[in-house]
Order: sequence, then C-alpha cells, then structure tokens
Amino acid sequence: MPPPAGDPEAPLKALIFDSKYDDYRGVVVYIRVVDGRLAVGDKIRLMGSGEVFQVNDLGKFCPMRRA
Repeated sequence: MPPPAGDPEAPLKALIFDSKYDDYRGVVVYIRVVDGRLAVGDKIRLMGSGEVFQVNDLGKFCPMRRA
C-alpha cells in the first residue's frame, strides 16, 4: 500500500468521517488528514458551521482486523 500523497507542509485540509460522544472525553471526532499537520493545541474550523474548536488530544485510528 503506498503512503498518503498529501503535502505535510501545506495548510491543513481534513475530512471528518465519524464522531461519537464519550462520557469522559466529550465529543471524539475521527478525521482523515489530506494535507498539512495537526497538533494538540491547534485551532480548527468546521467549514459547515464556521465554528472554531481547539484540539485537546490526538490519537491514531487502528480498526481491529477480523479473523
């Protein structure tokens, strides 16, 4: 599988593909980063609503493989 073709030095461009609410962490959003970089403390804007949010935590999505 080839690596992503995005440019890590370009402005951030990402797609939200899922979200959920966690009683302890609040809203958890799953995104696919197309270009740029994302770090804890960055501010992101949702283009649909125009609202700005701060990134509090980052993780890597690793779906479980079915046998």
